[in-house]
Amino acid sequence: MIKVNSENVYLEALIAHRMPQGIGVVSLSQLALVFSQMAKELRGQEAPAQQQEAFQSAIADAAASARHLTTAERTAVQSTLFTAFDGLPRKHALMAVRADFLRQVRFPSAYAA
Repeated sequence: MIKVNSENVYLEALIAHRMPQGIGVVSLSQLALVFSQMAKELRGQEAPAQQQEAFQSAIADAAASARHLTTAERTAVQSTLFTAFDGLPRKHALMAVRADFLRQVRFPSAYAA
């Protein structure tokens, strides 16, 4: 089993897409591109399914606990994330969300640096 550094995959995608990790607003379409790149990178590096699920959970948990996001925004971010990983379309409103949650993502130590 290959262990991929989740933090590196995450940070490299954020940097490549010039995503704010603090005060700033991002569209769901921007997040979809970034999350898709993360999913492709994990698969390309042959990360095990369990690690890919933990990766998604870390991002979903950060969005779920983000105090500055409304319930609708949390749901939209999570739907965008899950669609990027599994390809199943999910309906949600088109919107922009505050990007603060991106710096709150914490990966399980087994998959971190």
